[in-house]
Amino acid sequence: MKRWIIPAALVAVIVVVVVVFVLQADEKRTSVAPAPTLPTLGLPPETTATPTPSATPTPECERPDEPVNLDGQNKNSLLPNCGNKPVTAEQQKKSGLGLGCGGSYPAILFKTNTGDTKVSVCGTDASGLKFRVVVKERGQEVQDLPGDYVWERDAFVGKGSGVKYEIRGYDGSVHITRNGTTVVQETDDWMSLENEHDDG
Repeated sequence: MKRWIIPAALVAVIVVVVVVFVLQADEKRTSVAPAPTLPTLGLPPETTATPTPSATPTPECERPDEPVNLDGQNKNSLLPNCGNKPVTAEQQKKSGLGLGCGGSYPAILFKTNTGDTKVSVCGTDASGLKFRVVVKERGQEVQDLPGDYVWERDAFVGKGSGVKYEIRGYDGSVHITRNGTTVVQETDDWMSLENEHDDG
């Protein structure tokens, strides 16, 4: 038993020496003097400009060769055709709506172009509950007419100056009744807010 006491005491001494050595080494490491700071020259801190992502510009009007909203993304209004700017509220009071709608009827719900007649159906909003029919026949002034909807024929109807304009919602055709005679103008250039473009 005496044989084990001396080696055990020696191991205990070695362990104590190692622990003391490790603790002193840690104190030396933590008490290292901080690196000296360099003097500043009065220059502002260097910043790097982050480039702003460029958003895809939203078109303001629709060109005949570049129809928009074919994927049905814009549910509030169709875009006016280029050259048909929406009117202001003041312009609407003075001379009525144009083919670009605007004023108190800013939503374009439906538009068609037969070549001889252009029509826009202008709503107070996208619901279509209240709307006006704007018609421009070739060689005539723009007419801003009260609108009515005939569901049996899926037709927007506008009447004024003894003429009835009936615009069919399913094919974009314009039926013009004047002096008891109806003329039908067919088209494949039409679009509705429900995204039924050129389906005729």
